[in-house]
This record gives sequence, C-alpha cells and structure tokens, in this order.
Amino acid sequence: MRPPARRRGVVLALAAFAAVVAALPSFIGGISLGDVGMRRPNSRSPRHAEWEMPKPPPRKIYADDFSDEDIEQFFQDTISGSGGEIPPGKLKDLVAPTQKDWNFITDQLKQQTWRTYGGPRGETLDDKKGWVWLAAEWVVTGYALQIYMSIPYGRNPLLVAKKDDVEGMLAKVNWAKVEERLDVTLGTLIRTEERTSWDDADDDDFKTAPDAAPDAAPDATPDAKTPEEASADMTPVDPNTLTVPQLRKRLTDLGLDSAGTRGQLVERVQKAQA
Repeated sequence: MRPPARRRGVVLALAAFAAVVAALPSFIGGISLGDVGMRRPNSRSPRHAEWEMPKPPPRKIYADDFSDEDIEQFFQDTISGSGGEIPPGKLKDLVAPTQKDWNFITDQLKQQTWRTYGGPRGETLDDKKGWVWLAAEWVVTGYALQIYMSIPYGRNPLLVAKKDDVEGMLAKVNWAKVEERLDVTLGTLIRTEERTSWDDADDDDFKTAPDAAPDAAPDATPDAKTPEEASADMTPVDPNTLTVPQLRKRLTDLGLDSAGTRGQLVERVQKAQA
C-alpha cells in the first residue's frame, strides 16, 4: 500500500533537505566549520587537528605610587562616619547580604588568617605598614572580596584599618564612602608581562596564604624569617611556602635548573636543601 500523498510529500521534502545539507561546502563565509574548538588540517592550515591550550593571562604591573599619606587619607575617609550595620542597598547586597556573611568578613579582618598577595606586582603578602585592607573585584561569579596586608593595586579597596584595631574602624566606618568605592580601582597600570606557562600564573592576583597568626614566627624562634626573607638569603625554608618566582630565583642562585612546573621546582628545592 502506498503512503498517503500528504505523508509522501513530507518524506520527499525531508530527503531534499538532507541532500542540500550534505552538499554544503566545508567553508561558509571563509570560516572553516572545523575551526570551532578544533582546527581541521587543510591546504590553508598545515597544523594537525589538536586542542589548543589558551595562553595564561598576562601579569599586570602597577606603579607603586600610593604613598603612606594616601593610605592615611584613605583611612580617615573610611572612619568619617558613625559605624553601625551596613545599611540596606547596593553595598549590603554585594558585600554582606546576611549578618553571617558580615560576621565572617569582620572575623577575617581581625584574625588576618587568609591574606591575598598585593603590591605593584601582586607578590607582597605583608608590606609591614600595619594596615589591613578589604578589597574586591568583579569576577565571573560575582563580587569577590579579599583581605590584604599590602596595598591592593588593581583591586577596588573598600576600607582599611589598623591591623590591631579593626573594631575601632568599624565603630566609625562611613558606609556611604565605602559604597562609593565599589567600582573604583586603585593603581596606575604601567605595563603587562607575558607569562610563559600556566605555572607562572600560580602567582596570579588571587593567590592567598593561610597563617596561624600573621606576626607569629614560622618556626617559633626569635630570628625566624618570612618565606620572602628566607628565599632572599638562602635560609632553608619549606618550598611550598614560596611563590614560583621565589622558587626560580632560589634554584638560579644555587646554579640549578629553574624551568619546569611548580611541583618540579618544589621538589628540586627540597633536594637541594636536604
């Protein structure tokens, strides 16, 4: 039995469409269909089909031009209010929607156990100026908050306090001034530096370091050195606490190969110190 004419027409139409699709050239508007995610080898491109790892983002270098006087003025502006809870609005929605969120932030400001590397190159954990900063940046997932004990160049600093008197700052904080800073980035970008591999990106602007207490000596001895100081004078130190540039410098100073992944660099330093 032959199918009804209506159904037969649909079948013929689908067959015609399939033939047209099959006859489409592999290039449309000069863009290879194989260029989506994977490059197809052809006469225009001799490269073999392969996934390409994107380049790591360049490191941003800022001018170290925010003086002690600038920090003091920033602090005075921060404490020019009457304190209290964050008022409802944009600031509260972005920074601390709930009291639990704000309690966590203030605890971190006081304890300073998780700190982000700052400074003009994003390599300074503590600049020893005695300040603790709350700074932020817009990222894909939202508004990211971080604690700094060095100038947060390239970020949006919201407030600053003397590291041993966070409560004093909170008692006088000017929330209107803090809200004005939500979209104000600190620093003058002077150049960018290409990273050779994703291992170098370990030193990106978001790296943090946990500490039991910021001012406690790492080995509980009076003359204990920070990882940065130990890296500079070759004192034995846990290589896991060093940044990739510090690991490379230490290996170079020892006359050893400084190329490789972070894990390889750490292993090399451990063997050299054994």
